Amino acid sequence: MIHGMEHLETIFDRVEYLQNLLIDEATGGSGNDEHYQAIRMEILDNPLYSNFIPKWIKVNRSLAQFWQFIKYKHDNYADRRRFIWDTFNPFLEFLESGQASP
Repeated sequence: MIHGMEHLETIFDRVEYLQNLLIDEATGGSGNDEHYQAIRMEILDNPLYSNFIPKWIKVNRSLAQFWQFIKYKHDNYADRRRFIWDTFNPFLEFLESGQASP
């Protein structure tokens, strides 16, 4: 486990944290790129999640790349937050339903 992510025990916790990292980055903050990359790889490596991972997560391998994507897609914080929430909602609902449990 990556240092600083010990409290993120479930995949739901990690995906929700990923969502929050992206919102932070998209709204003037500075997310933890090491955490982003670790969670990104974890979800990309699991075929159960392939239908829920947006293409922009697949192609943006770092938060710096994500920033270049999001700053041109939406020009204000509210639209950026809404875009990320809307994108992550189906994935989080899937995880919350327990369908992703082994």
